[in-house]
Amino acid sequence: MSYGKRIFLYKIWNFSITPIEEVINTVDRAVTDGFNTIAVHIIWSCAQPRADEYDFEPYDRMLDYIINVKGLPVIILVDFCRFTRMLDRDGVLMSDEVQRDCFGNVGAGGAFESRVMPSFSSESAMKKVIDFFRRTVKHFNDKYGKKVLYYLAANTPYCETEYWCTGEYDYSEAAKQGFLTYLKDIFGNTENLNNALHTGYTSFEEIIPPSRSGVGNLLSLYWYVYRHKMLKRFIDSCADTVHDICSDNGTGFSVQFGSTIDRSILLRGTVMFWDLCEKADLVWVDDAPDYNHAFSCDYTLSNLPCGAYLAQEIDGPSQTGATPEKYQKQGLECYGHGCLVVGIANWFMDEKYEKYRPVWHYIRDNCLDGRGESSEVSYSEVITFKLSRLLLDGNADEIRRQYEMLSAGEDKCIKINIENDLNSIISGLGGKIPEK
Repeated sequence: MSYGKRIFLYKIWNFSITPIEEVINTVDRAVTDGFNTIAVHIIWSCAQPRADEYDFEPYDRMLDYIINVKGLPVIILVDFCRFTRMLDRDGVLMSDEVQRDCFGNVGAGGAFESRVMPSFSSESAMKKVIDFFRRTVKHFNDKYGKKVLYYLAANTPYCETEYWCTGEYDYSEAAKQGFLTYLKDIFGNTENLNNALHTGYTSFEEIIPPSRSGVGNLLSLYWYVYRHKMLKRFIDSCADTVHDICSDNGTGFSVQFGSTIDRSILLRGTVMFWDLCEKADLVWVDDAPDYNHAFSCDYTLSNLPCGAYLAQEIDGPSQTGATPEKYQKQGLECYGHGCLVVGIANWFMDEKYEKYRPVWHYIRDNCLDGRGESSEVSYSEVITFKLSRLLLDGNADEIRRQYEMLSAGEDKCIKINIENDLNSIISGLGGKIPEK
């Protein structure tokens, strides 16, 4: 893999459009503190408030200052969540095109404002998503070209590329019907289905997707694989869009996972993240302050597709367990364990930011100045683990325990290979192996 200049990134949110004066002040201070790239968040609801109305002008003003005045590259985050209050009213997303939790709720609250997520199983929703994404990428590619390093596609209220982990998604009619079609394609008839599942269904329409995302039985495993396939279809379509439009300048496509290791990976749909990011050029992981970041980096980077870079995010000062010491350690460990990008998100230029400024300066001085080239990781040990254990456990805790025993408190890089035995799991449970 060819490694390049390390990126130290500051992220600007635009859940409502940030005034340009605030953007200028933020960027100026970020540059002073050593940040060399800015991420700009674009929310679908703001850039396309109604079906035939688009407004990129506020973002153009931000990027004009960042790129043309300050000379910095940018990463553009395209957020496909839409405000719940706009559902069915703005001519964009309809009630039957959005994800629902297992209780049928559409509004995902608790993150800035109640918002809805387009369903990966809805053909009409995905067409609208990709149409908007294509328009967005083309607009900024025409204006700024390779000054945009990556376009990131996100679809949860936390701006991550996964199912939202605070509930169980997606139980929309589109997803439920898509799951039945998926099972019909695998088994052909209910007799074959019942023989495999040890059930007594008289028709496929009787099947209800499991209300938990565990994989303790064959039906729940098929449900997880179906959810994975729909998420991957969304990600692949976004990646193809960027690579098509930006083929002449090398701008890349990015995803962001809330985690690849925690106890919500079944809900997130990120267990088999290496398959999800098959076409990604940059893969973000947003781990909490108390996570083992060295392990997270080694685990994720070990299993990324060839040529994909790794990024880690330092979360805001209000996160449980956040301290300057932990965030400084996270920054150093992440660069030391192969990250091309370390970024900070959920920060504002206030007294909390001031408290952490020495952290940014320390990372700048020790990881960027004179050491700005990222290099390939050299692994001292290797761990091999089966996918089946990950799926059954629903987390990577056992791998982490083995990792921590091998590292024995030393800061060394350990390669973690995941043996994909999904077909063996399905066969062992008496099921058929689904078509790829």
